Amino acid sequence: MISSDSPILEVDTFFTFNENLMYVPRAGLELVIPAGFEKLVYYGLGENENYSDRTLSAKLGVFESTVEEQHFPYSQ
Repeated sequence: MISSDSPILEVDTFFTFNENLMYVPRAGLELVIPAGFEKLVYYGLGENENYSDRTLSAKLGVFESTVEEQHFPYSQ
């Protein structure tokens, strides 16, 4: 459970692309943090992946997991 003394990291990202691009380039964010931040708690749709075509299969709530459990080896 999150308490007032729990460390919280909030990140907002914003990407601007040239409107004349034929294809949207790959864009992403990589965050490297020190050991000790393996546990995560999040509020949102979960626990499975839930892209716009799968949102009905996801529950809204607070979920706990680990970084390792969330990793998926998408192609580089």
